Amino acid sequence: MFPFDTTIDSDFDLAIYKIAYTWSFMQRDKGFLGLTVGLYIADVGTKIEGQAIGEREDHGVTAPLPVIGLRGQYDFTDKLSFRGSGEIFALEYEDFSGSLYDLYAGFDYRIFDHVEIGVGINSVRMDLGISNDNFDGNFDWQYDGGLLFFKFDF
Repeated sequence: MFPFDTTIDSDFDLAIYKIAYTWSFMQRDKGFLGLTVGLYIADVGTKIEGQAIGEREDHGVTAPLPVIGLRGQYDFTDKLSFRGSGEIFALEYEDFSGSLYDLYAGFDYRIFDHVEIGVGINSVRMDLGISNDNFDGNFDWQYDGGLLFFKFDF
């Protein structure tokens, strides 16, 4: 506990790692639709420190979040395509509860054989909760934003 008039420093770290595999169950000349399975790994850490009184609290959690979803692409022309995906995870088990939603939609334009430029929108929402004798906390995080990118295929 920190006294009411104490100056504190705080730090929040978030790292998200993702690996996924897509099985294309519908393949056509103009695109595909596939089932995606993957794993998000959320590494969350917090630190609160009152240097003047010598108090410090550190807490962290690493949460593996398996996801399932759909991914697809439609080619309008040889150069212009639309890609979209949606992934979801939700679980409550003992001391842990969590959910994750990841939605993406965007357009890719092929400049050269292995180089594309793209624009898209991505929305990610993550809610994690842990409640036990040693720690009680919730982490709610959301990202909504546009993307402008280069894509290199090899």
